[in-house]
Amino acid sequence: MATLRYEVRREPDGTWTVFDVFTGQPAIVAGHPSVDLPDTDYAEELAAILNANDLKQRLSHGRSPEGLPDRSGINPVVLPIQDGSSDPNKQLLLIYRLRRS
Repeated sequence: MATLRYEVRREPDGTWTVFDVFTGQPAIVAGHPSVDLPDTDYAEELAAILNANDLKQRLSHGRSPEGLPDRSGINPVVLPIQDGSSDPNKQLLLIYRLRRS
């Protein structure tokens, strides 16, 4: 199973942080650290988006989610989920297709 790069942590003051498990530092989003987030739902959604983008980047560079060369014969396809939101990047769906030789 792939190691997810971003996780959510509840801080002692009751706020939430999305952090990079590889560095231990808060995730940087649009130049700002993802700290002092007001609720768990927002933090979880942000972590899911960051993880989807990270996984897409790893796969597009020819690496499996674990960072090894992908020889599985599978192509990733990332599609937005149509949920009525005005933000098309709010949720992402990762679909795998088998390569046809």
